[in-house]
Amino acid sequence: QCYLRMERNGLAANMFKRIVDIDPLNHSAYNNLGHSYHEMQKYHEASRWFVEALKVGGYRFAPLGNLLLMHLNLGDTEMSKRLFRLARWHCETPQDVQDCLGNVSLALLATREWGMGWDAYESLIRPNKLRKEIKYEPDLPMWDGSPGGEVVVYGEQGIGDELLFASCLSDAQKQVRVIYDGDPRLAGLLRRSFPGLSVYGTRPSRDKPWLKDHAPKAKIGIGSLPKLYRRDEANFPGRPYLVPDPEKRAMARALLDQWPGRKIGLAWTGGSKSTRMDDRSLTLEQLEPILNIPNATFISLAYNGDYYASPDQRIKHVPIFTQSKDYGDTLALAAELDAVVTVTTAIALGSGAVGTPTHVLVPDFPTWHWPRTGEFPWFPLTLHRRQGKDWEPVIRQLADSLAGGETQAKAAQ
Repeated sequence: QCYLRMERNGLAANMFKRIVDIDPLNHSAYNNLGHSYHEMQKYHEASRWFVEALKVGGYRFAPLGNLLLMHLNLGDTEMSKRLFRLARWHCETPQDVQDCLGNVSLALLATREWGMGWDAYESLIRPNKLRKEIKYEPDLPMWDGSPGGEVVVYGEQGIGDELLFASCLSDAQKQVRVIYDGDPRLAGLLRRSFPGLSVYGTRPSRDKPWLKDHAPKAKIGIGSLPKLYRRDEANFPGRPYLVPDPEKRAMARALLDQWPGRKIGLAWTGGSKSTRMDDRSLTLEQLEPILNIPNATFISLAYNGDYYASPDQRIKHVPIFTQSKDYGDTLALAAELDAVVTVTTAIALGSGAVGTPTHVLVPDFPTWHWPRTGEFPWFPLTLHRRQGKDWEPVIRQLADSLAGGETQAKAAQ
């Protein structure tokens, strides 16, 4: 357990293997062995050991709940939902129930079962879980959607989630006066996109000096707004809703005009070690079919600076936009591009939400944000879904499509 807490997962796995060799009836050790492989993102191996825990110890919530999550990570959402019913039956504590509902919510959202999915998604609001609750003084109750008064909507999770859920802010504004407490990088963008919204970029800070100027009756995480406003397909507006600074757009336009051909934005890395970075990132060698598209200049939308810089002269780096502390600057650049090609990362959501034609390279087992079937519901995006583990076919197909678009444009002229 200590090695797991220290994220020494390989050592933890070796220790638990030794334990089950000595005590083959220790179901808890099998479960922890599975957890070690889960942390290493080896989901098939993790599943094997969770099954062993069930064989040895009988039906118990911990291995059942973990097995539910493994099938979700492996893309088998239907099995996840079946395991949910079994795991729910074996819950022993209120925390078990919350864990069970939280995990199955991701399967429900991935398969577009919006109403039940958003309801279960609320179970992820807990300390040290995916969704963090912000405390305010005086303590505020959670908003139930009742009209009138002021309500604090606070940002949660990553910047991409805030961009996605921001679609719901205009719905909330029709019922209450919304105070938004979010990531400071989004403050100007959201203030411009939603007139009348009081925006404060103090989410990372415990100090909320603006509270003295308001009298909110309740609070709600931005990830809870879809529970109120996106319960079925007809509730999604399906159109762009973010408005970058027009002056920054003009600056971006002047910069882009110095380069020839179409301007195509590229983002080829996404995630972190704990959020499946390997499955959400590409090399420039893999993107070579895109980079060979004729009559195009490619603009890096990477936000980590020189770490992703490339000597490839086909890719231009504009850190004044992409490394700004104001994410609206990045989206002003994206708004002036002819197209964006990206992996599943925040810029995919941002460029789509400002209306740029955006092509997203989606792995075979993505997070719930990228539905397994059908069109993207929040705003126009083109999802290019990988089948299996080889990116080459989907990248080549996208390259041919983008090159064909250039040919069609010339024919129209």
